[in-house]
Amino acid sequence: MKRILFFIVCVFLAPAAVEAKPPITIQVQTPDGRPIPNEPMFCVNADSNVILKGTTIESDGERLLTDAEGRFAIKLGKENLVFVIANDKGFGLAYSFDLVNNPTMVVQPWGRIEGIRTNRGQPMANQRLRLGMDVDSLGLSEDGNRVDLSYCVQIKGEAMTDSQGRFVFEHVPPVGIILLENRKIPSRSSITLVPPISVKPGETTNVEIKTQGRTVVGRLKLDPGLAADINIASCHSGLMSDRQSLSTFLILAADSNATFYGWLKAGVNWYGKFHVKFEGPEMPKEFDTPEKRIKWWFDFYKSDMGREWLKLSAERADFEFHSDGTFIGDMVEPREKYRLDGFVERKGEKIAMLKNVYIAVPPAKSRGDDKPFDMGEVVLKPSVNFKFGDAAPDFNVETLDGKPLKLSDFRGKYVLLDFWATWCGPCVAEMPNLKKVYEAFGQDKRFVMISLSEDSDRETAKKFVVSNDIRWTQVFIGKGSKGTVIVDYGVYSIPSIFLVGPDGKIMDDGLTGNEIKEAVSAALAKK
Repeated sequence: MKRILFFIVCVFLAPAAVEAKPPITIQVQTPDGRPIPNEPMFCVNADSNVILKGTTIESDGERLLTDAEGRFAIKLGKENLVFVIANDKGFGLAYSFDLVNNPTMVVQPWGRIEGIRTNRGQPMANQRLRLGMDVDSLGLSEDGNRVDLSYCVQIKGEAMTDSQGRFVFEHVPPVGIILLENRKIPSRSSITLVPPISVKPGETTNVEIKTQGRTVVGRLKLDPGLAADINIASCHSGLMSDRQSLSTFLILAADSNATFYGWLKAGVNWYGKFHVKFEGPEMPKEFDTPEKRIKWWFDFYKSDMGREWLKLSAERADFEFHSDGTFIGDMVEPREKYRLDGFVERKGEKIAMLKNVYIAVPPAKSRGDDKPFDMGEVVLKPSVNFKFGDAAPDFNVETLDGKPLKLSDFRGKYVLLDFWATWCGPCVAEMPNLKKVYEAFGQDKRFVMISLSEDSDRETAKKFVVSNDIRWTQVFIGKGSKGTVIVDYGVYSIPSIFLVGPDGKIMDDGLTGNEIKEAVSAALAKK
């Protein structure tokens, strides 16, 4: 028996030994092909990182060393790894997925950035600027897997503008770079001011940062129903540009017959708990090195579709709140229409929210006009946190065609409510799932679907609905008095999807993806 068992174990283990992949040898060299011997580098994945400090690296990743001929050997698995090298002579970055087919890593000379920062034509002194990686031009591997370089490879260090608004960054990685400015109010905020920069090896890139920003102030009007111990200073709020770039981008992509995809990344912003980013046309497989991908992306940025895609990162203006209810935001660009959102949170639960408003921020009257723009009072109300079985608030609204509609008109039916907007990337990404629900249950007389658009104008929503062949009932709530529907339902972010039962009580909320169809199917299956 012992011999038989031993034989069985040997047979079981043998295939694993056969399938083991041997190490591959990577050549590290200069652009002209000279090997770089005895040089340390770091290997990181999504759970570790590299921090560039000038020409040196700090990392919690694996440390490797090239041999006398500039080579190193490593075993590669299914995970995409990032190899990074930095020294006085230059910088190199490569993906393991690329190195399998082309086992050569090139270390390029450092680039350099210098520029000038002005606001309303006046130089801005003592402004703190920093650099980041353009993760889009660097982040894709051959088969679509990616390591998020916004966490994996970071650049630490700042440049401060002088009295003439001038600044310089030495030893800049010759890749796609984004330039960010740390804002004074609040101090934790930073914002991208110019499109991504393609830094060339051994060259200086000149940048001009020109803005028309001004200070915006306001005051909170507290609803009597708020808890007495609410911490007003903890309010998270800001202005978002009310652009329609996402709709424009999708239309451009469709007109160009381009293929594109998107993903939802966990995080928090003023429009919801998801951030959507569309990658534009799919990159051909032959772009299999960081250098090729950078060129491909920057060519894309110059196209009509690329310019619209860049607008998706609309400028944000954050506010700093004080205990007396006043708030302030600096460097707000003048725009005809901003949307204000905000909330107060306690132990992870939203306990108060701002009544949504749209405002216009006019330009300053002159270059030297430092008078803040006062946007007036904004109402802070107690939040709505529904429990299953709570009565769904009735509403009296208009469809996109201008016809009156009440929720109570549909008593006796199951009602799916979808709060959305064309400017909301996750809302657009949810539309295919809602279409599946309508296709499956739209003809059931016991069921109704109602989408409530938070767009700022009716025509924008109507054009989107028509062009995307959306057939269920569409309501326009927009701004003004009808915006109270958003507050009544505690819609802190969109998309926000509720299922209301025939008795007018909430059966489910927070539905996304396949959950929507599953919830409706289960409800209609009840007798």
